Amino acid sequence: MKRSIIVVLLCVILGTFATAQSSRTVGVILLSDVATYGDAAYLLLAARGLIDDEVGLAGAAGLLEFNGYGTPGRLWLDPITLGEYAVLLRRVLGLPGGFMSALTEAPRYAVRDLRHYRIIQGRAYPNMTISGERMVRILGRALAWQDGTL
Repeated sequence: MKRSIIVVLLCVILGTFATAQSSRTVGVILLSDVATYGDAAYLLLAARGLIDDEVGLAGAAGLLEFNGYGTPGRLWLDPITLGEYAVLLRRVLGLPGGFMSALTEAPRYAVRDLRHYRIIQGRAYPNMTISGERMVRILGRALAWQDGTL
């Protein structure tokens, strides 16, 4: 009996730490003025449920590439552009694209497609860097679009 109580308490405590780690990571991403490739990888994999809470940003970038969604040669600390994020968003979430996106995965067309679906709003240049807050808002709208609530 005592053993089962201890096991249950350990599971609750470890679950709390894992959730705290995830919240801390998302908090750091939200506060960043310039989002990185690792930030994008962590958020996108978390949205798909493909990452454990204790994996850091560097591990998320490697895991993104391991799953076939990543961009080879990108380091987790590299700033990410809106166009790169749009391409990753379309790959990971399986969002549809237009004719040109079917021919090429150019960031320009990924941004245009996501603007068409109103997932990306406001100023949208493929080569501009984005903040962590904007990255989270775009992800939220993409998930809402998939659910049919946008």
